[in-house]
Amino acid sequence: MRKRQDTGGNTFMIPAKTDKVHVSNISESSLIETLSWFDHHNQSLYYIALCHFTDHQKIEEVFYQSILKTDKESSRFKRETSYEGWVTANFIHKCQELAGGGIREETEGTEELIAAIYQLKKQEKEAILLTYVKGIPYDETAALLQLNIDQLKALLASGIQSIRETIGEGPEFKGCQEFIPHYLTYLDRAMERSEKIDFEIHLYHCQNCQEDLATFQEVKLMLADLPKKQMPAAIWRKLKERVEETEKQRQQKRKKRKRIGLITASVFTMLIALGFITGIFASTYYALSEDDPELRYYLQGNLGERLNLVAEDNGVKITIKSAIADEYQTLVYYEIEDLEEEHQYMMIYEDGVTVEDEFKSLSGMSYPRYYPPNIESDLNQREKNVYHGKLSLRPLVKDSGTIKLNIRNLQRVTKEGFINYDYAEAARGEWEFELPLTKQPSTEFALEGSAEIDGVEVTFNTLTSAPTSTVLQYTVEGDPTMQKMYTYMIDHLNVGETVVKSDFYGSYYNSTHNNNGSITTESLFDPLLGAEGNEMSIQFGSVHLSVTDSLTIPLDSIQEYPYTFEYADSTISIDNVQSRDATEITLSNYETANRSYDSLQYNVVTENDAEVTSMEMDGEGVIVDKNGKEYDIHNLSIPYEELVYPRHIRTVERTKYYGNNVTPTAIELYGYDSTKYLDDVVKVKINPAE
Repeated sequence: MRKRQDTGGNTFMIPAKTDKVHVSNISESSLIETLSWFDHHNQSLYYIALCHFTDHQKIEEVFYQSILKTDKESSRFKRETSYEGWVTANFIHKCQELAGGGIREETEGTEELIAAIYQLKKQEKEAILLTYVKGIPYDETAALLQLNIDQLKALLASGIQSIRETIGEGPEFKGCQEFIPHYLTYLDRAMERSEKIDFEIHLYHCQNCQEDLATFQEVKLMLADLPKKQMPAAIWRKLKERVEETEKQRQQKRKKRKRIGLITASVFTMLIALGFITGIFASTYYALSEDDPELRYYLQGNLGERLNLVAEDNGVKITIKSAIADEYQTLVYYEIEDLEEEHQYMMIYEDGVTVEDEFKSLSGMSYPRYYPPNIESDLNQREKNVYHGKLSLRPLVKDSGTIKLNIRNLQRVTKEGFINYDYAEAARGEWEFELPLTKQPSTEFALEGSAEIDGVEVTFNTLTSAPTSTVLQYTVEGDPTMQKMYTYMIDHLNVGETVVKSDFYGSYYNSTHNNNGSITTESLFDPLLGAEGNEMSIQFGSVHLSVTDSLTIPLDSIQEYPYTFEYADSTISIDNVQSRDATEITLSNYETANRSYDSLQYNVVTENDAEVTSMEMDGEGVIVDKNGKEYDIHNLSIPYEELVYPRHIRTVERTKYYGNNVTPTAIELYGYDSTKYLDDVVKVKINPAE
């Protein structure tokens, strides 16, 4: 928001202008570029999130889901509004979706204002957040909310009244009802002259309307003057890691994949020592009737029931064979048969596959895992028109329930194992299923053991064995100087003769920041089935560092470009700072061998009167494997499944600002991200479950 003084000394608030043109780079960018856009808008979006949640984990989740949704739907963005307004409206909707009907605790001061916004009705909250917190103009906000201007102003007026009443300060609203709709138009100095004269004559004679108008202006000032509040670095760091891991998934979806982590039939015949089954297998029936060895294992152990639900449309028959639910995910086993041609199809979550009223029955606190096409399995080699697969959904909220699975789109799997994303190659129809689910229990084991990994003490707490997953919980000692944040990547666990790999497509599950500065993390692995032993080996693969290191580079003293400076044991170049139709700042460092950082964390400072209407971010980079081999980051044929903990190294980071008087004065570097490879192996003792 910008403040403007009138001749009488009163302060009026006018929404900052937002650009409706310069969005092409963003709308077509990768998931990482979408993340960068959210990073540069995280202050205002963080406030919007605080108006819905107090829990940091929920805030992280709403950012994560919004980034995925924005990236996925950017191609549908129409330039009827600004990109910023469109993204913000979607962000608010996602906040409301995840917030449900929760109750926010009482707070004071600035937090009291946020709590008051939380209490608003749905449309009032949308209008207030878009107009006054994000600064989207009236006409654009009205378009986003599918309202006319009068309807929008009515919502803003009722929202302001509700905020003032919730805060409980100042006089009650006693003004004339017929004049309340004019308050905002007057404060925005948008009244026609004749209307303004009539309104001011009424104000002169009506004390109640004078007091109401002053209260309206005060609330608008409070909303506009919310102090800048950066999202906590720990939340952003974890969010960034999740998004980068998801980006890696998406790259891998477009290539041939090798079969990884699939539990072999011999493992399924073993008894579980660390699991959740006791007694003898229920029946040998499933061993004779179920061809999928993994599903047969679950059915034999009474961890799920055979469903065999069938739906057929447009020449494609889908059979839901079974569904296994635990606290980490809901795993749906299916068979898809093409009745007319020799094609194989698979399901992809949120790509034509949805759960009706998802968050009423499934938890929004975790994201479904990704299972790549497994065209090389024996089952999928038998018939050219039948595909056997599994689909991960979010875990159940309650111990049991029924979900409605709606399928509108199926992706074709090529004979080489690729997913064909060509729209014309997809199978479309309407297949609907109601799945009865029962959440299976998990078993938690206490661990004994700790070790110093890369100079930091790591204590191993628990091992949880669930039907579909294994979760290792450990605590990383905090850095007393708060200069470094550590995130460890564990390659695999070994119990007896059983080895389970970390979840290749997202081994990070959850983390909690403790009061003493330490971080407790949960890492996700394949299910630890058939394991016997009271000792476990933990093989570390790498550590990701988020380092705080502040440096300001004033730009007004630089005579010519490129200009180089030393930072993070590297020589970095400011290639140019140019102002034509946009102000562009480019940083580069093409040295990748033994480089101490992967990417920079920085901000560009502009003059105080700058009016930034939009921003674009892009860059260049390489992927470097553990052996130092480089790959172009835009090359879709990168053999990700063959790379061991690849580093994503940015060689060029470019930022563009559009607007009026956008003159950069300094570059503020506040940290960087880095990756270090490890080969530590730690042995811990497994204590029996109580």
